[in-house]
Amino acid sequence: MSVLGVILIILAVFTLIMFGLELLRSRYVLNVTHNVITLDSLPDNFDGTKMVVISDLHQMRFGEYNELLAKKIKIEEPDYIFFVGDMGDSKKYNVDAFYDLLETLGRDIPFIMVPGNHDLRLGGGKVHKNFLREISNAGAVLLDNACAEMKAGDDKLYIYGFSQPLNPQKDVDIKYWDTAPVTDAFISGTLGKCPSDAPVILLAHDPTYFGCYSNWGADLVLSGHMHGGLIRLPFVGGLFSPTKKAFPKYTSGSYSINDSKLYVTRGLGTSTFTRFGNPPEISVLTLTQPNSRIFAESQQNNKPVIDMPKESLKDWAKSEWSSFKSLIQERINQVSDFFSEMFGKKKSRFSKEADRRKKRNTYTAAKAAKRMPKEEKHIEEDKPYIYTKDKNSKNIKRK
Repeated sequence: MSVLGVILIILAVFTLIMFGLELLRSRYVLNVTHNVITLDSLPDNFDGTKMVVISDLHQMRFGEYNELLAKKIKIEEPDYIFFVGDMGDSKKYNVDAFYDLLETLGRDIPFIMVPGNHDLRLGGGKVHKNFLREISNAGAVLLDNACAEMKAGDDKLYIYGFSQPLNPQKDVDIKYWDTAPVTDAFISGTLGKCPSDAPVILLAHDPTYFGCYSNWGADLVLSGHMHGGLIRLPFVGGLFSPTKKAFPKYTSGSYSINDSKLYVTRGLGTSTFTRFGNPPEISVLTLTQPNSRIFAESQQNNKPVIDMPKESLKDWAKSEWSSFKSLIQERINQVSDFFSEMFGKKKSRFSKEADRRKKRNTYTAAKAAKRMPKEEKHIEEDKPYIYTKDKNSKNIKRK
């Protein structure tokens, strides 16, 4: 064999190894991204508010009981955690991974969430009663076309949750139902008039209709759904939407229309195809006023501020190397935990009884179809949720 042939074989093997490592990274290695978002109308008491945005878990597990995911979230010490849909997976008929995450996170940080299309499919087009019970027990607030009023001193802002309905299709299994199209009139009719006395943050699972959200009046929209475009390439971005449409407009990061801003998180899992060049993402967003101290520091530290520049080849390579090291460290930790458990170390913070209780409460679509109530009641739909935040403390209480 010639020297050229040997070199080509080595290059081919190296390429296959790197390809395999990238597949692993894009499925299992958590990335934490930090962004600063400025809102012109942000009140003083909300300047510096930190939010973690999570979407599209799709039954993914990062550590037992999602402890690794919970740890990375809690390290950030956010004021709020926003779940923007598809915490369950209708194709796997399961939501256990999300319930584990809620239990592991505890009740120290307010959880606010909006359902995604997979969450609705599991409930026959509505939010299933078991899902409602589990998130209520965890202290979470579900905004199913509802509003939460957040208060800090004399200041406030509004959090709205827009639940995009499914489009029923005859002779098609509900797990394949698409979402219904959205118009300006539909959003106004569903959410009512957009308030003008305080900033409005809209949680909307699907970013496709950002134009409609902007026309409604949202100052900031938080979305997921696109899974980062599934396959991401430098300079190009995401290639596919979950419905296999090529080059979707909104896949990751920040966008703006007029006075409205959109942030799309890449999410944590996927229910279709695979992910490549696109690791799972925990998005950490900090709200600031224009020209505030936090805004100035973010510019000095080169933290991204809306709008984000396109990813360069250098950034991509740096991210690849960092994630590769994280992957190796996580696997070392898993091997260490395995041997620790083998020699008698307790492996879980949950009792066996808690596991059995969780298993009893978990539903499947087949069982849900038989047990679906004639009419499901959503949590206090006619009343806003009000949270108060002490100006000098991060303790937040629900009224």
